[in-house]
Amino acid sequence: MRRAPLQIIAHRKVLAGAGLAYRVRGAALLVAIFAMLIVSSLVVLMLDVATTEMAVTRNTLSLSKALYVADAGIQHGLAMLRLDSGWRVGFPSPGVEFPPGSGSRYVVNVADGAEGECIITSTGTVGGLSKTLRATIAGVQ
Repeated sequence: MRRAPLQIIAHRKVLAGAGLAYRVRGAALLVAIFAMLIVSSLVVLMLDVATTEMAVTRNTLSLSKALYVADAGIQHGLAMLRLDSGWRVGFPSPGVEFPPGSGSRYVVNVADGAEGECIITSTGTVGGLSKTLRATIAGVQ
């Protein structure tokens, strides 16, 4: 008669151990979900930073191009003054596309300054961003 109670007690111990195993598995699931949440948040943050960096780089590149396009306008204006020192027409809006087909433009204004000076102002525009340069040339008749 002693064997039957021992079997019941042993059976209860197995059930108690199985309940603990289910609790451990549930905790592991919660830890895995929490880890996935942290990793997902880091990935979203890194993508946001990368997108911002790309936008900053694109704007910096466009501003640099606009500066060089404005310089091309100054050089074009100087060439026109060398050909005709009385040239004051400039290149009004919409300006000159440089290089052709690129969509980049410069607008040049020419004005007389003090004591025989000539002031050339050139605005280069690339992708909606603009840079303006001004050159003062002395000794223009």
